[in-house]
Amino acid sequence: AVVSTQSTGKDSDRACAALVVLDYPSLSECYSTHTMVTMGTSYMAGYLAFRETPHIVDLLRKMEREVGWQPDLLIVDGNGRLHHKQFGLACHTGVVTGIPCVGVAKNLIQFGGVSRDSIHKERVKELSSPGDWF
Repeated sequence: AVVSTQSTGKDSDRACAALVVLDYPSLSECYSTHTMVTMGTSYMAGYLAFRETPHIVDLLRKMEREVGWQPDLLIVDGNGRLHHKQFGLACHTGVVTGIPCVGVAKNLIQFGGVSRDSIHKERVKELSSPGDWF
């Protein structure tokens, strides 16, 4: 299952929270839902979990009421262990829901020796096939 919240505008407290569940290995859609939400806290870098997890939990509860089951795995739009506190949105959501959770962030958080320098950029260019990593 993939879950995400997307703000309706810069500094907005309104967002769309969405959940899409896919069957594996066919990747056919099993369930989807979305809702407009009011964020309970202001955005603060590094504290996305406190802003988004309550809405993710609400979507999962709605799914369980409607179909009677929950996904085996969550993919969230945010970091997990690769976080300056080593406990980002993916970790927080996984603990709160009890569902294994993987974080897939849009931006690289630069801390603890991780940086987006020229070496990193060269290594990214070397990635050419699915499954490549460094």
